Amino acid sequence: MDAVLATVLQNQEVKPGFFQMECLAPEISKECKPGQFLMIKPNQLNSPLLGRPMGIFDWDVEKGTIQILYEVKGPHTVTELLSLVKPGEVLPVVAPLGNGYWFREEDKKVLVVAGGIGIAPLFPVVKALKARNIQVTVLLGAPKAERLLAMQKLAALEQEIMVFTDDGSVGEMGYPT
Repeated sequence: MDAVLATVLQNQEVKPGFFQMECLAPEISKECKPGQFLMIKPNQLNSPLLGRPMGIFDWDVEKGTIQILYEVKGPHTVTELLSLVKPGEVLPVVAPLGNGYWFREEDKKVLVVAGGIGIAPLFPVVKALKARNIQVTVLLGAPKAERLLAMQKLAALEQEIMVFTDDGSVGEMGYPT
């Protein structure tokens, strides 16, 4: 599979150390399925040689966009380079990759459990389940309130969300598992 050159529309810090990037990539958005991932490079150079795998956080076929949600992990890393990308820049993206998730017709209730950045590849799953009128309960955890991600997007889907934080700053104290 060849890389598609995707134009960055936005790349903003949504929580300290966490970024959401939206790219124009109509040829990718029309092929996405819940649970798939992509490989993205922070530039068109050969350094770094390989792209970084990231779960596809969301997509919009009508707008031709894809989104990723990522955490910057240390200095001089691919994620740090990604955080410096500005709107208008063009990045090589290989996607969609992986088989994604499948749903059974008899499924009526589903429990989705995610912690921190783990919500990124699971958000499309929740969205797809809601579109099939399947009752979804999301157990979402993080070490502290500042690391809870995608709360507004999840709330917009109007399903039950149970929040857990290690320090008890939001929701129940403990782990979602």
